[in-house]
Amino acid sequence: MRNKQKAVIVVFVLIILFNFMWFNGLATSNISVIEADKGVVNLSYKDLDDGIVELSGEWLYYDSLFVEDLVSANSEQDDNFELVNIPEYQKYQKDKNTKSFFRYGTYQLLIKGLEPDKAYGIYSREQVTSYQLYVNNKLNLFNGKVGRTKETSVPEWMPKNSVVYSDENGTLKLQMEISNFLYEDGLFWCSPYIGSPDQIYRYHVQQLIVDVSLNAVFGIIGLAFLLLFFQVKHERSVFYYAIFVLIMTVRMFFTASRAVMLFFPDISWEVVVRIEYLSGFLLLPSIIVFVAYLMNYSKAVHVRNACLGLATFTTIFVMMADHVTYTQFLNPYLYVALFSIIISIILIFLHYRKYVFYETILIISFVNFLIGLFQQLYGDTAAWVPIAVFNSVLGFSFILLDQFRIHIKEQEFLAINAAIDPLTSLYNRKFLINFSKSRFRDSLELNMSYVLFLDIDGFKHVNDIYGHDIGDEVMQIIGMRLKNCFSVTDYVFRYGGDEFVILMICDHIEHVKRKAKSVIKSINEPIVVGNTLHHVGISIGITPCDLDKRFDFEYYINASDKAMYSAKTSGGNRYEFDKQFG
Repeated sequence: MRNKQKAVIVVFVLIILFNFMWFNGLATSNISVIEADKGVVNLSYKDLDDGIVELSGEWLYYDSLFVEDLVSANSEQDDNFELVNIPEYQKYQKDKNTKSFFRYGTYQLLIKGLEPDKAYGIYSREQVTSYQLYVNNKLNLFNGKVGRTKETSVPEWMPKNSVVYSDENGTLKLQMEISNFLYEDGLFWCSPYIGSPDQIYRYHVQQLIVDVSLNAVFGIIGLAFLLLFFQVKHERSVFYYAIFVLIMTVRMFFTASRAVMLFFPDISWEVVVRIEYLSGFLLLPSIIVFVAYLMNYSKAVHVRNACLGLATFTTIFVMMADHVTYTQFLNPYLYVALFSIIISIILIFLHYRKYVFYETILIISFVNFLIGLFQQLYGDTAAWVPIAVFNSVLGFSFILLDQFRIHIKEQEFLAINAAIDPLTSLYNRKFLINFSKSRFRDSLELNMSYVLFLDIDGFKHVNDIYGHDIGDEVMQIIGMRLKNCFSVTDYVFRYGGDEFVILMICDHIEHVKRKAKSVIKSINEPIVVGNTLHHVGISIGITPCDLDKRFDFEYYINASDKAMYSAKTSGGNRYEFDKQFG
């Protein structure tokens, strides 16, 4: 593994560490968690102008009651509550006998110790699946429409913030109505935040900007590699990588801050959730196919077919099943992904040192995946998988960009070998033909140019007397001398045998004459091969290019060839201009 590749690996590890630290800081920066006790939290010692408070802990919960039930004149329900720890989310429930989350009810928290009659900001992420937040008996925030039945409840997931005012005693009574009949994973699963209005607003906007920006980066990377696949390198690994990233782009668009609802506010919750889950389920088969083709696995086609079958089945299943059914497969899916990644790491280790740089990047990426999945399964409610996928996307991009670098070098090597005469290292006739078709006119637009046709005098004698091996060595020296005679802006072609064509860029005919004389002088110098001196000459025909006449390169070559023939029949070892051009 080269030093540059080692440096890339070090940079990649540092990027992963930075992104995880940054993401953790983004989720927790300036935020303190204060646990409520028996439905009451005292913030008298907390300066909310200097930070944000997450309102977790014990809330009062009134099962199957809404605020209107609690404030009704004849209500006898004030003491009919239980204490529930917030967030109320499936993976936090220690008691496996916890009742189903398919229910509705009201959560209540009394906040004390605030400044009287002061404005505060409230922020709530999505709850399961719809909510209405009352503050001091006034509706403040809502998502969808709460209902006592599945038919009357309208789900919605959208982060929102608002401004509230404490009463004259410096208290706020929060009552969160939540109803859920579709999602067996939680009810009140995101604790609300309180702080100054500016702090809350900035936090909400910051979350939105980060999520949308991350989504845009995924989209740009996916489209860029898809374009590279079609335009530059038709390798299946590039195609499947682009598909993987674009699937992640769709998932981010439908999950992170629910950006899809900013662009399509009328989209239904059902469509949003189905696409969210479907895109999540499709990530695993797409990444497996990508890695199989990247590592040139001998049975990659079978892996692709199996994953395609799984993706097809998953798509039909998510589109046809009800929410309760397909959402229950999320945690099993995460464990399958966990198991698949561990197996992939083991397989890479078993085949290690075949593609060391790629394998190292893959192992680091998969370990990063494991961190994200473990945090998702056993950590807090923050979604760590997107940032882990982002890290992996960077790693996979490093691999593919390295492949593109190698591909470009190979293409340059092939192009050079296709354009260069192997004996003289000059441009060959094939390149001359391509040059004539595509670049000749462009080279004339701003320059005065001359075409020279050269033929070696006496070279046949060298071949006949000393053989072709000696002749080849003599020709190599001739090619080197011709190359040294002309500028880097000139084009020197070996036309065939002992014939050469030059496209010379210059602004004065006298310069061409001096150049022709220097070429004759250079070729006339004795050529030493072994212990033998060889003497050859050169005949040169010259034709000036006329911009006003749309002649092609071949026309000027033929004209200068005639001039060269005239020079040769006049005794050789001289130059002549084509007579029709004066």
